[in-house]
Amino acid sequence: MDFTPATLAIALGCPEAEAALTPHWALGCAARPAGLPAFLDPATIPARRAALDLDAACDTALVAMAVEVAGDPALAATAWYLHWRLWHCPHPCCPASFPLAGRLGNRTGTFWLLLTLDFAARLGEVHQARGYPAAVTTDCLDQVRGYLDNWRKTPGHAADAVGCHPGQACWLRTYLDFPYVRLGRLAYQLMPFNGAVAAYRHRRSGAVVALARDRLRIDGDGLVARVGQPSAWTTTLGHDARGAHGHPVDPAGTVQRRRVDLAASDWALILAKDDPILSIHIPPGGAMDLAAVQDSFRRAQEFFARHHGDRPARALWCSTWFLDPRLHRLLPASANPLRLQRCLYLHPVDPWDGGLWFVFLQDTSDPARLPRTTSLQRALADFLAGGGRWNCGGAFIPLDQAGTLEEGRYAAGFAAALA
Repeated sequence: MDFTPATLAIALGCPEAEAALTPHWALGCAARPAGLPAFLDPATIPARRAALDLDAACDTALVAMAVEVAGDPALAATAWYLHWRLWHCPHPCCPASFPLAGRLGNRTGTFWLLLTLDFAARLGEVHQARGYPAAVTTDCLDQVRGYLDNWRKTPGHAADAVGCHPGQACWLRTYLDFPYVRLGRLAYQLMPFNGAVAAYRHRRSGAVVALARDRLRIDGDGLVARVGQPSAWTTTLGHDARGAHGHPVDPAGTVQRRRVDLAASDWALILAKDDPILSIHIPPGGAMDLAAVQDSFRRAQEFFARHHGDRPARALWCSTWFLDPRLHRLLPASANPLRLQRCLYLHPVDPWDGGLWFVFLQDTSDPARLPRTTSLQRALADFLAGGGRWNCGGAFIPLDQAGTLEEGRYAAGFAAALA
């Protein structure tokens, strides 16, 4: 049966799906095979599941989903289109949310996990072409097992549920389109820097100072203001022959209203917009103690120097929920996230309400519905219930300093340099 995006959305019982089905629809239809696509062939599922090191007990649910999808023209057309967009579309844009819950309920996760099973084959091809070691490929494949664990930890899901969240399934395409690898506890993506700061290093003392990007709206707490938030002020940043002139960012993650001048004779620009950086991502599972982080940072230094030396990164950079500079109000100083904060140079980011999804594995718009299983969940849920809005935060560390983590290094240098 031939579908258009509109008729397929109606057949799915989800008229709102038309917009998600429209991009590159004709290209996807032209690529669809006449017979059963290989990814829906039940006979291929055990081997592809094993290649991702998922437990064999998943096969029953995955095979049942493949049979159901193959026998339903609307689901089969949808599965082909989404699978094609995930793994083969020349314009990577797999929709991170697709309205299938009305049709499949909690089995939506099984549908998406079925689509991920080609990750091992596709990633192997890319890594082989790039000359990456097989061990790195194996570590990257752990991502899908982490996604399965997240699905099982999601409130309302059984401990042996089989599935993954759509947004996480779609993220796998990133591994194919960028130099993006997992090295120990963390994963890294080589990309241009687009953070909220420019960073400078003192030519003699080695102190690092960041200045806020031009035209950031800042609230009374020194964070990037939300749209429509009153009492915000606006940063300026300028460069001339004398040096750089702007608003300093405290390494604890807030912008100061005072303006400073960094003389060109004393300060060298070490991180600017579009400079190559290694963007840090945090795969599911495992401890985030400083030893594990430092080991991963050192691996990143060595790996990217060896395999991408033509694009030398200037820094490691991350934006995530646990870099919000207000986290210290909720956790003890000895907590791993706060220890890591003190090793990095924090800066505010555009507020992102979705960052806490990774803590609760569900939407956080209604604090009363949030799980409170851990002390962290309880603290954050109370913060939100009290009317707080979590912004998330960003942080960087110059690549040449990433091999040795030191708590307080940037705070001390900042205080001395700008005393």
